[in-house]
Amino acid sequence: MTVLTITLVKFLRICVFCLCTFDVFSQTTTTIPYDTLSSECLDRIKEETLVVDDPADYGKLEVLNDAFNCDPLPDIDFNTKLLIGYTMSVSGCLPPKWTARIEVHDKLYTINVDIQTYGICRRSFRNVAWMIIDKPQGPYEVKFNRYIHPH
Repeated sequence: MTVLTITLVKFLRICVFCLCTFDVFSQTTTTIPYDTLSSECLDRIKEETLVVDDPADYGKLEVLNDAFNCDPLPDIDFNTKLLIGYTMSVSGCLPPKWTARIEVHDKLYTINVDIQTYGICRRSFRNVAWMIIDKPQGPYEVKFNRYIHPH
């Protein structure tokens, strides 16, 4: 056997050991579906990110909604659902296009937002998005990532 073959065999043994020892295949990330919530009044929220997981916090949003005489917010069962909101402001000559996906790995919920911008004008566009997902069991963490793609 050549030195290259022996080195390759050793490398493969190490790889198999690592795969078996650390069980990397159990480290899966799943993209989950979500429903959206639309409200012109909720677009006035100042926070960049907001996670609402109980009726008391949702009640504060309803007060804001009522103050601006908007349509009532829908009922959400916070025993089974979680409301996630985020705002984004980007510059451009045209309104940006954006897409969002929610990925789950263990108890980490990552909100990935891809934003397509158009031009470099000084005008700023603000967008607020609200997503309703199934509530995680037990403790969880929510993380937000924003990816801007100039066009």
